[in-house]
Amino acid sequence: MDIGLKRLDNNDELVGVYGTLKRGHSNHSVLGDSPLVDEGWVKGLALYDIGPFPCAVLEKHPQPVFVEVYAVSKAVLAKLDNLENYYPDDIANSLCVFR
Repeated sequence: MDIGLKRLDNNDELVGVYGTLKRGHSNHSVLGDSPLVDEGWVKGLALYDIGPFPCAVLEKHPQPVFVEVYAVSKAVLAKLDNLENYYPDDIANSLCVFR
């Protein structure tokens, strides 16, 4: 996957999703009409079960993780942050953070 070569026509952010946010899963609707930009396997992540959804952590892991990459607006990004209990201004109290 080489999403670095793709250009966005607006101020959208690229977000890689796995688990319940992927197509056909329970939280996919949170992405609204955000366009799918790319998809593929990512190495260097490990998934952990934290209850309501999986959490990806940067670490060596033999099994790559399949992600779908979407271009999301700032409003959709805020909804994703809310869903995953991620607080950009208070990372220490966020549910799942790359450490």
